Amino acid sequence: MDLKKYEALIAAVDCGSFSKAAVKLGYTQSGLTHMMNSLEEVVGVPLLIRGHFGVRLTEHGKTLLPYIRQLIDANQKLETAIAELAGRKNATIRIGSYTSISLHWLPAILQRFQQSYPQVKLEIQNTSIEENYQWLREGKVDMVFGSKQKNFGDLQWIPLRDDPLKAILPLNYPVKDEQVFPLKEFHNAPFLMPAMGFDLDIMPYFREAGITPRIKLTAMDDPTILAMVERGIGTSILSELVVTGCQNQVRVMDLRPYAIRQLGIALRKGQERTPTVQKFVSCAKKVVDRLYVDTAALKTKDPRRE
Repeated sequence: MDLKKYEALIAAVDCGSFSKAAVKLGYTQSGLTHMMNSLEEVVGVPLLIRGHFGVRLTEHGKTLLPYIRQLIDANQKLETAIAELAGRKNATIRIGSYTSISLHWLPAILQRFQQSYPQVKLEIQNTSIEENYQWLREGKVDMVFGSKQKNFGDLQWIPLRDDPLKAILPLNYPVKDEQVFPLKEFHNAPFLMPAMGFDLDIMPYFREAGITPRIKLTAMDDPTILAMVERGIGTSILSELVVTGCQNQVRVMDLRPYAIRQLGIALRKGQERTPTVQKFVSCAKKVVDRLYVDTAALKTKDPRRE
């Protein structure tokens, strides 16, 4: 069966409408509708429900969608392998990532990688923790740059760096110690929960210590959290990577006990990595190591010796 019809079905489901999917794929809406009608005729059961709300899967469609995604994913891998065997480097790597990693790590990684492989197409998606890993499991992305979670039984994890968690406080917040902020001080304190999914990195430390913060606002992006704390609306916890280069007038303090999130690359377990993906992972490890070696060198450099 024509794989383009399956690709069009996935686009319609992901976009939620024929019109948006048609624009994405470069078809007319009527042409896309005809393709879906033809696909349903061949399959023999209705796959989509049409309405003023757009389109959504029928129960038959929900049953078949995971297999269709696997088929498309396998076809992409086949095309990539064929291209590489033919001696060409033109392939696509689809990457899910956190915004902080995309800002502070990926530019250097992409620059280094594309110096050697300029024809490789790189697609970056920034979204929440849960959605990143769900996309990886569904084959929508080839890898995820993120933080390690407990439910990783079906994923392969490549650690890159421990990212310390920091207390984020208004400048005039009363503290007993100028160096560290006890985690217990968040108990019943007004707390701003960062973007959806970051709670997965924070809440285990609260639960282990028996701490219940008074959560005022949730699921805000990092710049909004920092602006809110700056205005004295509450306190928060963000990672060292997130607050790197922060210009907000806030107090950033180490936590006691020490708390981290481990950052790295997640791949589907058993996933057969193409040579291009293997090279990208290797490049990422080298670049991240170098970023922190260079940063450490700058911190320890004594300007009086210049």
